[in-house]
Amino acid sequence: MNFVSVEFFILLGTVFLLLAVTGHHLQNTILLIASLVFYGWWYWKYLALMIGISTIDYVCALLLDKQESKNNKRLILIIGLSANLAILSYFKYIDFLIQTLNSALPIFGVHASLPLWQILLPIAISFHTFQSMSYLIDVYRGLLRPVRNFLDYQLFVSFFPVLVAGPIERAKHLLPQILQPRKVGREDIQAGISLVVLGFFKKVIIADNLAPIVDSVFSDRSSGGLAVILATYAFALQIYGDFSGYTDIARGISRLMGFRLLDNFRQPYFATNPSDFWRRWHISLSTWLRDYLYIPLGGNRHGPLRTYFALAVTMLLGGLWHGASWTFVLWGAYHGILLIVHRLIQNRKRIPLHLPTKSDGIILHVFKVAIFFQFTCIGWLIFRAQGGHALKDHVARIFQAENWFNISEVNVRLILTLGIVTLALDLWTVLFPRVRERGMPIWVLSTGWTLIAICIVVLAPTSIGSFIYFQF
Repeated sequence: MNFVSVEFFILLGTVFLLLAVTGHHLQNTILLIASLVFYGWWYWKYLALMIGISTIDYVCALLLDKQESKNNKRLILIIGLSANLAILSYFKYIDFLIQTLNSALPIFGVHASLPLWQILLPIAISFHTFQSMSYLIDVYRGLLRPVRNFLDYQLFVSFFPVLVAGPIERAKHLLPQILQPRKVGREDIQAGISLVVLGFFKKVIIADNLAPIVDSVFSDRSSGGLAVILATYAFALQIYGDFSGYTDIARGISRLMGFRLLDNFRQPYFATNPSDFWRRWHISLSTWLRDYLYIPLGGNRHGPLRTYFALAVTMLLGGLWHGASWTFVLWGAYHGILLIVHRLIQNRKRIPLHLPTKSDGIILHVFKVAIFFQFTCIGWLIFRAQGGHALKDHVARIFQAENWFNISEVNVRLILTLGIVTLALDLWTVLFPRVRERGMPIWVLSTGWTLIAICIVVLAPTSIGSFIYFQF
């Protein structure tokens, strides 16, 4: 079920109506049923898989809480994490492994073609697997007591606003909101509606209007190098509008139900360097990788070489998390290299590539943002490519003089307009809290919501696409 669908609005309206007339414990039951319907609407048979993973983690967490021996706790943790990773690997990476083996076997003189298993990938399995794993690890570390009620735990891992594309919620943040009664006040309603309207605007107006341009250029080899560059910029806007739009909708819907989700984006294209970018983009994933992979690998506590190793492994696995393709691995490696080079420069203190401070002039800061945005877009070119051969073709077209200025498939005015709109929305996101602190009449907010809603209806493309991160 898609956020941009009639079925979802019917489900959401029913949920809001039932929540308004029921108490806390019954509310959790309603939310759990709605979450199962939301997920099962896509392919109901995989509900058993999701519940099975939840049962494994629920039982392992209870066993961890009863053990005093560190060795026993470690064994239970390994069993739980191995089960999660085995299920994730089976569904998401088995065909990728077979394809890699088929490509590598001829190198060793073996000419065989192993058949692909062609397993249907459970939607967003990476998101709820990582969420479950963080719960297990936190219980193991003593940061969290396990949940006794299985239904409450199941709601934590299957809460429908975040189920298929995050944010990847931490148990210590979301579980207390599930276990305690929730109140929805005027501020929650205002903030929730604002987020939902803004999210739909980003998705429908920005992302879905740019998608045809991006798809056309990257699929048509006759498009010139300039078209590829412009389409890469368009994809940077598309994926940001699509993913941050989903996050805004998820956070807004949750806020209207009394939940406050983690912020997943903080104006990522305002970043001045790689570290700054990952503090702003897909924050729930980057902090997950930091806390559960980078720091356990040594972080920055054991010298530069160990730090560079930890950065490289973390970003490689972060890239692979996005999908079973070598282009995702390459994208992760690319960002790992950026982080390592940035750390090397910082350590040598030759170039002050730091976060902006009051001493930075506005021109210097804008220059840093503009330069790093180009590096970010190089990464998006890798990310968008449908395989290694497609990536080689895109790069070749950029450096090929023939037909370089052929941009017949590109609406430059639309890209520029939506780029300015995206910039304006990010600036407004920064300024809005300050405006709200001074007080804003409800009629002003209502007028704004209405105008944006009209824009969505009038300017929406004929085809509304699914969210990009649903595939991960």
